[in-house]
Amino acid sequence: MAASKIMAEQAPLLKAADVIQFAAYKQDPDGFAGLQIADEKVLLWWSGDVPAPFKSTVEQARTIAPVEIQNSAHSEKQLTAAADQLEAAVGLRAGGPAHTILISAIGSGVRVLTTPGSRINGLRTPDVGVPVEFKEAPPAQTMSRCNDASPWPGGIGYRNSSRSLTGGPCVDNASETHTCSAGYGVKNSAGTTYLLTARHCGMVGDVMKDSTGETIGTASVGNRSQDVMLIRATIRPYVWDGGSTSASLRAVASYGNAPVGTSLCASGARTGTTCSYTVTEWRAHFLTGGITMVRPCRARALRWRKRAALQETL
Repeated sequence: MAASKIMAEQAPLLKAADVIQFAAYKQDPDGFAGLQIADEKVLLWWSGDVPAPFKSTVEQARTIAPVEIQNSAHSEKQLTAAADQLEAAVGLRAGGPAHTILISAIGSGVRVLTTPGSRINGLRTPDVGVPVEFKEAPPAQTMSRCNDASPWPGGIGYRNSSRSLTGGPCVDNASETHTCSAGYGVKNSAGTTYLLTARHCGMVGDVMKDSTGETIGTASVGNRSQDVMLIRATIRPYVWDGGSTSASLRAVASYGNAPVGTSLCASGARTGTTCSYTVTEWRAHFLTGGITMVRPCRARALRWRKRAALQETL
């Protein structure tokens, strides 16, 4: 089925999922594990009993699309706490072999990714109270919209001028390099505007420039565990569409959650727009380098729904 048709069919399900997800952000309930789209319904994964205040949210979502509550073994909070312990014990910063930790969006457990060839037999890990599995996988590699101007749209290639990072050449000028792709533009409740991007592309205070040397802005906010960073910049509500040398832009309409099962498109500086992605159960808890899947609810620097990219708020 064409990606556009799948996205159109998922639209009411995503709207219902947004009602639940944003309530979870606001209420921060202990039992919430995640959301999934499957079998033409929204699945709400929950550990324990759903409290009465949140049940009213579920009923509100059910006026938009079918919602079914599923029992999960563990909550998002439990898995996040477990991931924090594992990072401190076996992450690269602690001298261990783990480069990425994934947490299940349906509450089943955590998955630790290590570089192929890592010696994990006999590896001492703490008892984190949830199922833990190890899997060898190489760290994902950085994969052009090379020359734009302020106000900045999403999907452009940029380089970190504050650090000696190197990227691939922009396809329209082999002498130009970029290190990362910018996500769509966002603004906070005070009206301050930013470009959303990945935290592993730099540090707060780093100055980001396009591939021709024009300054985009300075990284102002960063969250390593969610791999999110905000570049303070003037923005316009568009995202580059089409191939890496395309002159086509797609307007930003709204924002929303991307639960498990959501069909997505990606707009990257090197790859252009590519579709037929689907959000899986596993989402990255922390990164140490390279581009990998980020938590789709909160950090979609390189992922966007055709119906929903972000302009209004974080």
